[in-house]
Amino acid sequence: AYRGVHKFGENTELAMNDERYRFLAGVDAQAYAQYVKCPVLMLCASNDTRFDADRAFDTFARINPAMDKTFFFSARYCDCIGNTGMKDLDLFVDKYLKDNGIVGVYGVDTRELTKIVRESGVMNAAITSRPVTDFSAIKSYVISDAVMSVTCKEVEYYGDPSGLKVVVWDFGAKDNIVRELVKRGCYCIKVPASYTAEEILALQPRGLMLCNGPGDPAENVGIIENLKKLAGKLPIFGICLGHQLFALAMGGKTKKMKYGHRGANQPVKCLATGRVYISSQNHGYEVISSGLEGVGQLSYINANDNTCEGFDYPQLNAYTVQFHPEACGGPQDASFLFDKFIKNMTEGKYNA
Repeated sequence: AYRGVHKFGENTELAMNDERYRFLAGVDAQAYAQYVKCPVLMLCASNDTRFDADRAFDTFARINPAMDKTFFFSARYCDCIGNTGMKDLDLFVDKYLKDNGIVGVYGVDTRELTKIVRESGVMNAAITSRPVTDFSAIKSYVISDAVMSVTCKEVEYYGDPSGLKVVVWDFGAKDNIVRELVKRGCYCIKVPASYTAEEILALQPRGLMLCNGPGDPAENVGIIENLKKLAGKLPIFGICLGHQLFALAMGGKTKKMKYGHRGANQPVKCLATGRVYISSQNHGYEVISSGLEGVGQLSYINANDNTCEGFDYPQLNAYTVQFHPEACGGPQDASFLFDKFIKNMTEGKYNA
């Protein structure tokens, strides 16, 4: 344990993320809530001298205080400091973890863990201070209510009220999704995942943003049923979990991947143009595109494994992507997808 922090025995799921130069973007990512219903922080060795300790301090402080636990998983994190002074960050991390009762681990060979995950796929795991003799609890561990544990509790408003009104359905949304919309003149109303189709339509939005989030998409039966009622009523843009949920609402299927796509260098190919974009991704489930034949059009595939990365539903004025066009730390290759959403709202049909 890190410096005397002593809460052990927490079950989780072990996966690896290769976003080596994007540490700050991953610290409070809600998508990791699918593992322990809280953010997971992985620090990997890096010689990136752009790393700023002051920014690290600010980022730690922004970890969602509503979460009851946050796991800090570190290996050779001293290398991440660059030219900013190891001692100060060491003391800060030590104090922060102790003050907040956060589990910490260090001195772990993450390269060995990477080899295991690479060969066997993601798996359940546990952080413990003593040898495990009974693996039944670890093997039987499953995630439940992941989205409801990270969604906002109250309605939130962003931007100029005179702008294009967009409902942002919060399944664990990244803040930069809202920023990208506000930057384009939208007035965003972020609503909890528990909102119904009727409540969303009562707000009279010009468009609906389906956000990213954690967990098994098929678990969200209520959201999927509400999406069926909303499809075709107003322009819809879905990202990550939003992409998966809309596919399920349209009769498609999803399945868990052996490894998932996690990192800032995932290549996606646009089938209409043949162009390849570099994207940021962090998901463990995929949409089975063959189950949506006749409903929409496959728009993007992963250039590494040909899995579905995007789907268009022209008759419903909706489109979704698996990757993150809002990625704040980059790549920003696909930010034009937000412009497409604005165009769909200003020129498309609105049947609500």
